[in-house]
Amino acid sequence: MKNPRLSSSINLKSDRLLGCTEIGLLVQQADTPVPLFDTTEIHAEQAVQWALESR
Repeated sequence: MKNPRLSSSINLKSDRLLGCTEIGLLVQQADTPVPLFDTTEIHAEQAVQWALESR
């Protein structure tokens, strides 16, 4: 399952993935100029999308 929001917007040289379920609670986009991607949010969005498409 491909997330078009990610594939076109992640710059692997400068962006950061928040790869821990709690880190998104501690670090917000307002805290850093580096683009952040919260993997918990991404996985939740994809799970809902998959569930709705699987009906």
